[in-house]
Amino acid sequence: MINFVEAPDDAALDAITRRLTDNPVDNSINDGVRLRAVQDIVEAVRTRGDDAVAEFTERFDGVALRPDQFELTRDEIDAAVAGVDPAFIATLERAYGRIKAFHSKFLRQSWEELDDDGSLLGQRITPIERVGVYVPGGKAFYPSSVLMNIVPARVAGVSEIVMVS
Repeated sequence: MINFVEAPDDAALDAITRRLTDNPVDNSINDGVRLRAVQDIVEAVRTRGDDAVAEFTERFDGVALRPDQFELTRDEIDAAVAGVDPAFIATLERAYGRIKAFHSKFLRQSWEELDDDGSLLGQRITPIERVGVYVPGGKAFYPSSVLMNIVPARVAGVSEIVMVS
């Protein structure tokens, strides 16, 4: 069953957007409305860049950030880590080690050999240089999502990992 929802003005669109974000599995709202809302967000970010990202972060997550606050400095990260219970850090380090050991079992190596007729055969394994990782954030805290996304990339040899939340 498809329900059509009309948004004759910005206030109606805001109400629909709030309804979508409050209950993303609400099937009473037409998928076309969702698609249009997503397209509008992508277009706003494409045209207005970080200012649009800041606007949507405040609108959807209730967090007011300026674009210059998007990326954490090393000092901010170190200060945050210093405030964490050492027992929790030990737990994360143990999980890191276990995840690393698990994924290391799947790591493959490049190889090559010369065939009898002089042909070079082989396989070259080359890690991706850089990856982006999305970790859900906002009102919740998911360290397991960080570990399960970043550790396999590190094991594979990815040199730059950018995490967004």
